[in-house]
Amino acid sequence: MRATPSPSAGRAGRRSVPARRAVACAASLALVLLAAACTTGPREGAAPTTASATASTPGPTSTATATTPAPQASAQPPTPEPTPEPAPAPGAEPPDGRGAVPVVVTYSGWDVAASRVAVGAYVEGLVESGGTCTLTLTGPGTTRTASQPATPDAGSTSCGELAAGASSGTWSARVTYESPTASGASATVEVVVP
Repeated sequence: MRATPSPSAGRAGRRSVPARRAVACAASLALVLLAAACTTGPREGAAPTTASATASTPGPTSTATATTPAPQASAQPPTPEPTPEPAPAPGAEPPDGRGAVPVVVTYSGWDVAASRVAVGAYVEGLVESGGTCTLTLTGPGTTRTASQPATPDAGSTSCGELAAGASSGTWSARVTYESPTASGASATVEVVVP
């Protein structure tokens, strides 16, 4: 004789599948959140780290475990990064009491038609007249400079295009700004002259 399941047993069986899926999703979510919350790796020589997450809802309980291996020591020493030229801290006052301002280079390169290095720049966040922008090119055995008056703009002070002749080779270009109330310098950019 064949046994017929009761209606309540059938419904319980259908409810257990979604409940198991919910528990599995909750456990997976807990693992993802646990992994995302880790901000530092284990200390060198430490044993592997084990994380466990348990979700509890009405019905079956599920536990998930993840293991992270300890980092391996590298056979090669790390390559040191080149040290950038120190820039004055934003808002730092120059020693003469004038305000420090950031100078931004907008473009730089070799102007083939004019046979010169051309650099565009502006003084960020300062609108004033009476200042001077100076381009300094340092290259193979020599230094070249070019200066011109800066022009106030809507929200900055423009240096416009500064240009100087240069021989073949790699040159470092830097723009400085000087006025009675402020001074600043750009980061150094490299220009290759063919």
